Amino acid sequence: MSSGIEYTISIVAINSDSGHSTSVSQSVTTTSSASLENLSVPGYTLNPPFKPYILDYKLEVDSSVTSVTLFADLKSDAGALITWVSDGTSQSSPNSISASVTLNLAAGSAIGQVRCVITNSSPTIDNIYTLEVTCRGSISIGTGDENIPITISPLSGSKLILYKNGSQNSATVSINDPSGIYNTVSWRVDGGAFKSIAKTGNDWSFSLDVNDYEIKNDHELSIMVNRGGVYYAANYYFDVVM
Repeated sequence: MSSGIEYTISIVAINSDSGHSTSVSQSVTTTSSASLENLSVPGYTLNPPFKPYILDYKLEVDSSVTSVTLFADLKSDAGALITWVSDGTSQSSPNSISASVTLNLAAGSAIGQVRCVITNSSPTIDNIYTLEVTCRGSISIGTGDENIPITISPLSGSKLILYKNGSQNSATVSINDPSGIYNTVSWRVDGGAFKSIAKTGNDWSFSLDVNDYEIKNDHELSIMVNRGGVYYAANYYFDVVM
């Protein structure tokens, strides 16, 4: 049901012996909702895409972006107000049905929050929407922008192929970091959750096992590193065959 709309609910009972039916109708008006109608950063798509019932979002932007502006809107008849918006360090109180906040990305990341409150409710009913924005640069397989070699072993040719019924059914991916310039390193395949890597000696390493992936071409391996609060990422594609 949508907020603030009157619905008529009918219950029908049928007597199995006589075939006669009896119905009872009741009108119900739903309560107001402390939910946004829109949450957006122009030029970008939030992750996940905005839905009024989802409160937490993430956004990755290029490392050259210095700030983004978060816009929030309530329905005009929602019976609620945006009571404050925050840039992670300070907040303002618009007390309106729309608001915006500019997030400074000089530190490599920022958090924006929007609080919606139903104005005629006791006790208070509210929702806080949160957007975490991080900057991401780019590295490449091999020696990239960060001068960190990423190696895949064993690797025959330019593309990794793992075999379900072959000798090469796994591979080790290593990020060489002798100077310790990375705070964290993580990886994922085909858009799953990022997995953190523990560093051993000079290397951040993890393994790819053929049993973890279906047979198909172009599985997407994403590697993300954090250097001084700025995230850099590389994508590499590998095949799994019989």
